[in-house]
Amino acid sequence: MKNEYSPLVKQAWRQLKSQGYDISMDKLFRLLFSDGEIDENGEPTQAAFDNGYVESVPINSPEGRHELLAQFKDANPLYRDIDDSHFLVTEDGTLGIDEFGQRIVANRIANDPNYLKTSRDSARLLLHMLDSEKRKEDQRNDHD
Repeated sequence: MKNEYSPLVKQAWRQLKSQGYDISMDKLFRLLFSDGEIDENGEPTQAAFDNGYVESVPINSPEGRHELLAQFKDANPLYRDIDDSHFLVTEDGTLGIDEFGQRIVANRIANDPNYLKTSRDSARLLLHMLDSEKRKEDQRNDHD
């Protein structure tokens, strides 16, 4: 079984490796968890913030936006190569994606036989709805 580690654990592991430490990601996860620095999902605990191991970055700052997108893309491979300019991060940290990004992901799902038929059908429906909205918008613009 392949374990998925949080971006924080991966970042800490890469940093330790670059400093010459030989530690597995699993061992690092267990060590950080037992020290109370991360929770069972690999996310930082309040103790990690209090001890200064993790900085709290405001979501609406460029660094916070980049960090949120990096974590999202790390957890969702379908979105990895979509340019950050197609994502919107609101003040409260809600993440959105524009029509271009939606089309990329929907096309990937619709055309990949590894997805369930219901997922492929849902992706095709989304593409149909986006096309329909685009036609309506074009018609409104033609009449203006």
